[in-house]
Parts: sequence; structure tokens; C-alpha cells
Amino acid sequence: MSVLITEIPRVSLLQNYVVNNNYVDCLSIVVDGDYSCKEFVRAFYTSWFFKLERLFITFTVLKPSTDKQLEQLLKGERQKFSAWSVEKNTDDQWIMCDFLSKTRSWFMVTPLKTDTGIKTQLYFGTVIVASAKDKSGKSKLTLFFKLLLIFHKWYAARLLKAAQLNLTRNSRKP
Repeated sequence: MSVLITEIPRVSLLQNYVVNNNYVDCLSIVVDGDYSCKEFVRAFYTSWFFKLERLFITFTVLKPSTDKQLEQLLKGERQKFSAWSVEKNTDDQWIMCDFLSKTRSWFMVTPLKTDTGIKTQLYFGTVIVASAKDKSGKSKLTLFFKLLLIFHKWYAARLLKAAQLNLTRNSRKP
């Protein structure tokens, strides 16, 4: 299955950010099996690809993380994980906010019943908060974040694919 650029679902917690010139994106991929949002979040943050980012964050902003801390986060025993904290979560969605409140990572799962069995649609989205102002005082993205978007679009798709592979290889079988 391929990662697709997708419209933001109407029920998405991202809807609150589709204002004020914030950058908001949404990617999705369908996987065989029935998975919870917590399983998806676990697979995302423990994928080999994201563990590279965790290492980078440890040394650049001094926000180390462990898989044990992630498990505590998923159980509700802590609100912070590495450079993020839980902004909001429901049974099928999570939004994580970075420690500077400049970006958000969003996760959502939707079960799908098909002729070939149960599948889960995994959604992953990003918010970049428009924190700069133009000459008229309207919010806009900073130049740094505009340049980062070139890399981000490629990177986000790879993160979602790595999470999907991690989920289907290492989680419970459907």
C-alpha cells in the first residue's frame, strides 16, 4: 500500500488548526488488520526511521526518550515524551505538541470493513503554526518553516510508511 496525500477528515482534531495561515497536512495509508490509535502511535515512535529523529532530538535539544517512557505515555502515566506533550487524545486520535508550541503531530485510525476482511486506515498529519506576521499583521509561516516544508513533505511520508511497516511486523497479528 502507498502513502497518500489525503483531505483532512471532518472529524479530525486538526480542524481547529485550519485557520490563520497555519500549515496543515494529512497523509494516510491502509493496513490489513484492526489496530487502535495507541498501537499506531507506538509503532510510529518506535519505528527505526523515527528512532533516528529521537536520537537527533536527544543531542540537539536535549530531550531524550525511551520506549519505556512511550509506554507510560500510552498508559496515561505521563504527558510528555521527548520533545512532545499530549495536547489532546481520544480513542481514535492523538495530537502531540512540540515543546516550543510551534508544531503538532496528529494521528488517527479508522476501521474499514472490506470484502477481504478488516483493515485500518492510518492518518498522520502535521501542523506548523503561523507565528510570524506580514506587513498587514496577518499570520504567516516563518522563512525557516517555509524552507523546512520542502524536506517535511518527503520525510512525513517516510515516517508514516515506517510506522505502517513497524505496526504490521511487530504488533499483534490481526
